[in-house]
Order: sequence, then structure tokens, then C-alpha cells
Amino acid sequence: MNQASMNSVLLRKTEFGDFDYILTYFTKELGNISVIAKNAKKSKKRFSGKLELYTVSKIIYSSGNNGAMPVLTEVTLEEPFENIRMDILKLAFASYWAEIITSWIQANNPQEKIYELLTFLLGVLNENKISPQAANLYFQVHFLKFSGFDPMLSKCASCGKELEKSLKNFRFRFDKGGILCSKCCDFYNGSLSAVNLKQLLWIRQNEFETASKLRFSVKNIKDCTSFLSGFLSYNTGREFNSQRIINCLETQGL
Repeated sequence: MNQASMNSVLLRKTEFGDFDYILTYFTKELGNISVIAKNAKKSKKRFSGKLELYTVSKIIYSSGNNGAMPVLTEVTLEEPFENIRMDILKLAFASYWAEIITSWIQANNPQEKIYELLTFLLGVLNENKISPQAANLYFQVHFLKFSGFDPMLSKCASCGKELEKSLKNFRFRFDKGGILCSKCCDFYNGSLSAVNLKQLLWIRQNEFETASKLRFSVKNIKDCTSFLSGFLSYNTGREFNSQRIINCLETQGL
């Protein structure tokens, strides 16, 4: 069997039979991959404490014969991000990011920038550098930019004309791909204030250390993330379970 070594984040863990797990890793080298961890439930020496979700690890696996699923042989834990698992809201946001990545990125499709974005923001969540909601907004903006599905925010997504600077609110359509000018907005999915739009553009154009200094109100974050969540759901063709959990937790004030 051929062996491969990958830098990875564990995004999904599913029980398989009495002793095994099927694991989905997002790797720096190959995008999403699935492997089987044989006897992982009873093997304390090889895998104990190393198969927690949203941890960063170096993994080694053997390619399966005749199209069989690759077998995980070794895990070296590099970033456990323990604080994320101690906070239900942080855990929900990490799950949301994992859902987006597993639904969007295919196997054998390396996405190094998105990998670095995810590992960096898991660290941000773990260390309480900014609020989970603000970290999520940064993730959404830059994930869409790196994946090539960036919503059109500076010109009309329908006719391509410059947006009117005098407008205080801008309407958008998901099927058109972004913001609309006043002449193209007879039918629309929702609206964003000029302040929201300016903040989204600022986040998109700046690295985290600069963008994180921008102060958002709770309402601004909610409005911007609602737009981006809807945009992501439309383009992936699915609703994300973790987004519903986040909404419930925030409603309860957690």
C-alpha cells in the first residue's frame, strides 16, 4: 500500500460498525478526503484524544486496494483547540464552517488559502480574539473570495453599472450574484444598508489584523451575516443545520 502524509483539520466523524470511524479531513494538500480509522474506538495507543472535531493534525494514511477507502494509520495532533469544545456557540460556528467546506470543496481539489483561513480562524475562536459572530463574518467574506463565488458588491450584479453613492440602502438578488442598482431592483431577496456594504468591502480588502479593528454593532453583524449566509445557501443549494443551531443559541442569549 502507498502511504501519504497530510496537514489536516478533522471536519466530520461517523461511527462505522462496532469499532471503526469514517473521518472526513480537510487537507492542505488535497482538499477534502475520507479515511477509515480501524479499531479507533478501542485503540488508546494510536488514536486516543486525537480524533476530536476541528483539531489540526498531521495524518498518515494508506491508500486502499481496488478502490477501497484509505486507512488512517497515524495521527500527530498539532492544535487541539480545546476551548472551542468548551463553548457551545463556538462549537456551532466551527460546525458551520465545516459544513460549508464539506459541501463546497471536492476531493483532490487543493484549496490552500481556505485551509489557512480555517486553521487561522479556529485559533481565533479558541483564543477569544474577537467575538464568534465577528470571526464568522470574516470567514464568510474570505471563504467566498477564495472560492471564486464572491458576491458582486461594488457594481450592479444585473447591469454592471456603478452603484449610486447617494443610496442609504441597497437591494440584492442571490440569483444575480449580488447588489442591485436602483433601476434593477424591482424583484429582490433583501437589502443591506450603505454602512453594511462599506463594512463588507472593508473586510474583503483587508487582512484579519486590519479588518478585525473595525467595530461592528450587533445589528450590523447580524445583517451582514444574514446576507452572506443566504448567498452561501443559494449557491450550495442547501440549508445548513449548524446555522439553525446558531440562530437558536443566539435567540436564547448564549
